[in-house]
Amino acid sequence: MAHVGEYAILFLLFYRALRGSFRLEEVSLYLIAGILSFLYAISDEFHQLFVPTRVGNLFDLGFDLFGILAGVILIFFLRMRIR
Repeated sequence: MAHVGEYAILFLLFYRALRGSFRLEEVSLYLIAGILSFLYAISDEFHQLFVPTRVGNLFDLGFDLFGILAGVILIFFLRMRIR
């Protein structure tokens, strides 16, 4: 569950940074923040292949992706509630 929480937070932070820095449409904000989060997840799993006490695998990458999707859903529902 740590992967899910961490990557949901990472997505939220990317979303917030992009929203505050650029004038992008809502769909673009979700897409760019999601892609940046997923690229970081891939790089983290790749990095773990070279750390003796860690193992990088696709199973963890799936949890990371689930966390990113949780962040997308959270923002979507919060924005719908505000409106």
